Amino acid sequence: MEFRHLTSLHRPEPPMPDVDPDPDPELPDPDDDPPPDEPEPYRYPEGDPPHRRPPLHAPPAGAAARHARER
Repeated sequence: MEFRHLTSLHRPEPPMPDVDPDPDPELPDPDDDPPPDEPEPYRYPEGDPPHRRPPLHAPPAGAAARHARER
């Protein structure tokens, strides 16, 4: 019997099961509006609503210090 040093310690891969792919999830109806009394995260699940401007942030401390030294 031939000894295979590299493969003898590994388990053989199990056979792949014959499984059908999952059906596509049911897409929401575009005509459905959320109820008017629902909170904002439900109404705008992607993030902030379109009319809200993004917050202003200060630049990172490294960039501010580097910019001050260049002057």
